Amino acid sequence: MFYEPSKANHGLPHNPYDAIVGPRPIGWITSMNSKGDINLAPYSYFNSVSTDPPMVMFASEGRKDTIEYVEESGEFVCNLAVWNLRTQVKDTSLSFPRGVNEMAEVGLEPASSVLVRPPRVKASPCALECKWLQTVQLKDLSMRPAPRYIVFGQVIGIHIDETFIKEGLLDTAAMKPIHRGGYQEYFVTTADARFSLKFTEQNRLKAAPPAKSAHE
Repeated sequence: MFYEPSKANHGLPHNPYDAIVGPRPIGWITSMNSKGDINLAPYSYFNSVSTDPPMVMFASEGRKDTIEYVEESGEFVCNLAVWNLRTQVKDTSLSFPRGVNEMAEVGLEPASSVLVRPPRVKASPCALECKWLQTVQLKDLSMRPAPRYIVFGQVIGIHIDETFIKEGLLDTAAMKPIHRGGYQEYFVTTADARFSLKFTEQNRLKAAPPAKSAHE
């Protein structure tokens, strides 16, 4: 089949787009405004966009409380959403009145951050303390503003539960991170789903473009 998103002519009961681009990491974002109100919300359009320096992004449909708080304080925390916390991740996606602490509402214990004010979720095995860089409002092909905002932040501190460090490596599968698929589907990363694609130095040399001579 082929369809054009602008025409929604896929003939299916639900849009398949999100089921194609997935499963996606979930950014479970803690933010705080200048009054000290705490907000915790999951964002399924989330990812790392740089390693050095480490940077992350999350996208929001509309200017929700999280964006307002992040821009006001200039800080936020990305907590790893995992299988053992899946119910709380779902519950914090519900709409609460502004100023309500979602972390407290769903029974999560906070833990103090080191370099930023917003707390992290204590039960989450990893958390990224971030400083806000910028917010970008997307535009479509006609340059009309879209109701989608992307927040970029730089990671300045990282918390890791050392239980999940094995032989000097962080064991992603052992933490069982969850991911958003299409519709109401979610996926979990486990050890039995793991495989490896290793590159040797010889592979990298073959893939690298030939070096230019001094005369070129």
